[in-house]
Amino acid sequence: CAGLSLGGEIAMWLAAMDVRISACVSCGFLGYMDDFDKYDACPCWKAPGLRELIDFPDLGSLVAPRPLQCQMGLQESGSLTPFAARRAMEELRQTYVDLGKPENVSLDIHIGGHVVDTPSLVWFLEKHLMSPPASYNPWWKDR
Repeated sequence: CAGLSLGGEIAMWLAAMDVRISACVSCGFLGYMDDFDKYDACPCWKAPGLRELIDFPDLGSLVAPRPLQCQMGLQESGSLTPFAARRAMEELRQTYVDLGKPENVSLDIHIGGHVVDTPSLVWFLEKHLMSPPASYNPWWKDR
């Protein structure tokens, strides 16, 4: 599951609530509700009582231990900044560490703006979702 902006938020909510989602890439959406309140007018995430229970790093933690990549562009503006995303990722990553799967979460800071870093998305999904065929037997496996 993957999305950009509101789609990135929806992707994260979907992955948090449905364990059938094997991996999630959330682009242009990682930070804190307080920051979103200051800079963004979109009320789409403002469900009554939500703030008292959860913040966006908590939402990402609900995806754990399944693979999650968050992306943020260096040219983002408002509440969507690489600085906020890094802070939020530090909190979020701790859940993956606690569950023994730190390799399943990553933050891709790219040079663009509010866009998907497609090569990084493809690499991440291939890494976590593509498995070798059953007949695959590397020479080092039996050593």
